Amino acid sequence: MKVTYSAHVPDVILGDVNVLKDAPMDMIRAGYGDILGKFSCLNDWKLAVVVNDEYFCQEVYDQTYDMLMQTKDLGARLLARDPDAIETLMNALVGVGVAMAYAGNSRPASGSEHHLSHYFEVVGLVRDEPYFLHGIDVAYSAVVTEQLREKLLEKTLSFAENKFDEEAWSKEIRRVYGSAAEGVIALQKKLGWHAEDRVADYKAKWDAICNVLREVPSSKELIAYLASVELPMDRFYAQYSSQKLEDAIHYAMDLMDRYSVLWLYNTLEEKA
Repeated sequence: MKVTYSAHVPDVILGDVNVLKDAPMDMIRAGYGDILGKFSCLNDWKLAVVVNDEYFCQEVYDQTYDMLMQTKDLGARLLARDPDAIETLMNALVGVGVAMAYAGNSRPASGSEHHLSHYFEVVGLVRDEPYFLHGIDVAYSAVVTEQLREKLLEKTLSFAENKFDEEAWSKEIRRVYGSAAEGVIALQKKLGWHAEDRVADYKAKWDAICNVLREVPSSKELIAYLASVELPMDRFYAQYSSQKLEDAIHYAMDLMDRYSVLWLYNTLEEKA
């Protein structure tokens, strides 16, 4: 079970560009992928504001978004190990850490794309199966979460009542998470989110929800960004089976105590 502990921020962070530019290329890709994932997590933050009236700081959001904008088009230069591009990427990664410190949690940096990434990593460890470096998982997962947003926007929804079958859910969690399952079940029982029927609230707020979902670049655009650092989606699908991906979409949200598009999608997908 992934557990996060509070700690003080660093006093100093040193990043020598002459060292960083010679890092293994997959580590550079992972750094870029983690920043690219901010398209997803920042959108999830706005979604949580609409759905749950969650705390939101425009200054922290803007700071993170600006760093994303400075980094998103650097793919070719990162592949060439251009020092200025590497410096921009390092500054963005550190800056996102500062943004989290300002916000008091990881909301500016982590959303549904991180939930999927943590799923692949936790399940990989439990089952002794391969997974990508964290930032690469995040990058690929940002494409997947955007595809979910696109599906929601394309659907005509019935907003039927949502009924939670705890016994069936617990059985699936144990199937998916194995030895980590009891921690996942305990977390969600503590939160009680599955028992909440949000459908009426979604219906009332649907126009505002759709306006937020439309703010993310399309999945095709995100795939193009990944291609710029030679991260083709074929590599992702070769690593993870269709069953593992389907399980991630349905059950990755249970690893965390954070609302994201995964909760929206899993509530409404069967109602279309």
